[in-house]
Amino acid sequence: MRFSSTFSDGDPVESGKTLLELNGSAHAILTGERTALNILSRMSGIATLTREFVAAIAGTKATILDTRKTAPGLRASTNSRSETAAARIIASVCTTWC
Repeated sequence: MRFSSTFSDGDPVESGKTLLELNGSAHAILTGERTALNILSRMSGIATLTREFVAAIAGTKATILDTRKTAPGLRASTNSRSETAAARIIASVCTTWC
């Protein structure tokens, strides 16, 4: 399977725009489609909300700190979305389940 994205990491994406294109067998695409959409939705939501908080404090001395509890196996991706949106990661200690 191959995919191509029309946006770079951190770019804002307006509703209705094509985010990426997949090429491959229908079986391969449908096998991972739901999981991929769930992860994409979660990471997009984190980045969007963090970016809104960062914009709300623009021009102040405040800093947005990410102390979010993360889902098992998604800590690096979750922190990456927050950093892309300009939050400072302060709780990145990994426990045995991450």
